[in-house]
Amino acid sequence: MNKKVSFLLFLAATGMTTGCFFELLLSVSEKEELMTLLAGFLGGKGESSLPELIFSKAAAGIVFLVPAFFLPMIPWIVPFHLTYLFFRGFVLGFSASMVLETLGLKGMFYIASTLIPAELLQIFLFTVLLCCSLQEFHHLHHRKKGSRKAPQLFTAGPYLYTYAAGFAIMLLVIIFQSVLLQAVTGP
Repeated sequence: MNKKVSFLLFLAATGMTTGCFFELLLSVSEKEELMTLLAGFLGGKGESSLPELIFSKAAAGIVFLVPAFFLPMIPWIVPFHLTYLFFRGFVLGFSASMVLETLGLKGMFYIASTLIPAELLQIFLFTVLLCCSLQEFHHLHHRKKGSRKAPQLFTAGPYLYTYAAGFAIMLLVIIFQSVLLQAVTGP
């Protein structure tokens, strides 16, 4: 499982690096337009309510968790998860470098308090849950063929509890991040 986790975290880190380089390669006019939007949002002009922030972030997490939960039964959706982790890292790298370029030292405060800790925790959580799904797939599809015992069926107990705990942790991280974002960008 360590090799799987390492590969998935490397994939997300590659996405982060790519996002940073992508931001650096934007043209000046595109950067200025994005900087204006970002400064307006972080300045409190683009305020959204706390439930809206939580719901939008939870929806993005559910897009990953639901297919990952069914991965042991539908193994061909693995490329979706790999792509999702890469682009999650890409968005994190792009956002962090854009905030840093827009706000300078004040941007480091925004990044350190709201963006990096919560996003890294979510990426790590998604990686661990994806590895659990891959391990369950391996368990289901690679058992001994010569066994005359009754076939082992999918037992959802521990697997379901793992995903329920993962979903609860994701919600706690999202609520924490949304409250910090409201506190930092609020009046």
